[in-house]
Formats: sequence, C-alpha cells, structure tokens
Amino acid sequence: MRNNLRKWQLVAAIFFIFSFNLNCENTNKDFEFFFKKLYKDKVEGKNQPLLAFNISSNFIYLPNIKDKKYLPKTFSYEFFYGFFRESDEFYYDDFTYHSSEFAFGGNTSSKLDPNKDLSKIYDSWRFGIGWQNGYKYNLNNLEIYLVHKGTFNWTNLELNYNSELHNINKFQSGLKFGTSYASGVMIKVSGPFQLGIMYEESQIHPKYTFSHQLLSLTIESILQRGIEFFEYDLIYHTGKMYPIYNFIYKTSISAILYKVREQNVNFPISSPHPIVNNSITLNFVFTF
Repeated sequence: MRNNLRKWQLVAAIFFIFSFNLNCENTNKDFEFFFKKLYKDKVEGKNQPLLAFNISSNFIYLPNIKDKKYLPKTFSYEFFYGFFRESDEFYYDDFTYHSSEFAFGGNTSSKLDPNKDLSKIYDSWRFGIGWQNGYKYNLNNLEIYLVHKGTFNWTNLELNYNSELHNINKFQSGLKFGTSYASGVMIKVSGPFQLGIMYEESQIHPKYTFSHQLLSLTIESILQRGIEFFEYDLIYHTGKMYPIYNFIYKTSISAILYKVREQNVNFPISSPHPIVNNSITLNFVFTF
C-alpha cells in the first residue's frame, strides 16, 4: 500500500510540472526542445580548470535500523579536478548562471575521528564523476554561488569487525555503485579562491541492477531539469528571486527522492535499501 502511494505521489509531481506549462506564455512545446533543455548545458562560456578539496563530517547508517549509531563516526577528505564555466549572458542585472563537471576521489574513515574506537573501524575509498550548476548573485563586490550538485560514484567499503547489522556484508564485496546530491552556498573569497559549505547525502547500492538504476535516475533528471523548460517565463515573472526558487526546487526534489530511496533505492521499482551517508562538507575551490 505504501509503495503504491509513493508511486502515485511521483506521478502527481510529474503531472504538476508539465501542467504548469499551460500557464506559461511563449514556450515551445516540442519534445525536441524539451530534451535539449534536459541534456544541453546553457553555458557557452570558456572552460576554466577547477581544483577542489573537501573535508566532511559524516553520519552513516542503514535506514532499516532504528538505532542508527551502529556504524562508527567518520570523517572524509576528497580531491576534485574538472572544469568550471560562467555564462557570458546575464539573465538579470544581479545574477548569472554557472556550471561545472569534475572527477573526484577520496577516503571516508573512522580512523580520522580523534575519538575513534580502534576495535570498530569503518573505512572506505570512493571515486566518481559529477556535475554541479546554479546561479551566482553579484552583490556589489560580493559574489555568492547557489550550488546544486550530483555524482555517480563507486565505493570500496571495509569493516574490521563483525557487525551485527542485517545484510551489511553484501556492501563489502568489491566496488559498489552509488549516487549523491549536495546543495549549498559558495563565496568567492579572493581571485580564483572560493569557499563553500554544503549538505550532502550519498547512498551506496547493495548490487548492480542497471535497468532499474537507469529508470530511477532518468526520472530524477526529468524532475530536476524540468523547471528549466519554463525558465524564461519564470525569470520574467520572478525577477531576481529566480535563482533562490531554482535552488529550493532542485534541493527539494533531491531531498524527497533520496528520502524515498532510503527504503527503496531504485524507486519506483521495488528494491533493497542502501547505506546512507549524510554529511556536512567544507569546500575549498580554485579556478584558473
């Protein structure tokens, strides 16, 4: 019953997004136009090399366990390399669009915790690819970036003890596929240096089910990028508040979907639960 309710909630959300188009003027309704909006980046600016270093405090748990403190406290560090762009066209006097793609890798471990229990060590290595986008406000001499980020990643997880958590062993056999999203704020501090803080949720899948994962991720992509189908009308009606509405919308979609996936990782297809990692991340970014 609960799964059926969630499926209908998703259908209702998709219907709402597309029905909103009835109130938007001068919008091309061709499917070709829509799919270009989904998969084509609007930025045509010059690629700038990007180097970044993140440190995170994590809370890792299995969603089907009421006491979520069974997994040790961990910290993370990750390195990023990619490309960053800003649009040459201002949609409004006070903001512009930005986007980037990157590859990354790093370590998540309870060994990094000053109060670690050496008899219970959680240790994992993760690498992957990702993308982020959003809008930048230009407020006098202050540049503030609203950022929404997503990744595909692979994790090698090891525990040095026999955990009593149900099904934890199936996450420790080789590389496991996973996804993540993050939302937050970055500020240009000086020259090429940016400093940011984000909330991130990542999920490690227990097994590969390519077609199921592809369907779930495609639905997420449609919901995430669907708002950009109406972008010109929304900017016209909301003005300089549009970047905030865009940020809230994309963050809300990710938060809702990831919460549903905690019990059903390939929603809307019936599937097992993932390992969940909720993080507060400090970002140090350099662009050249």
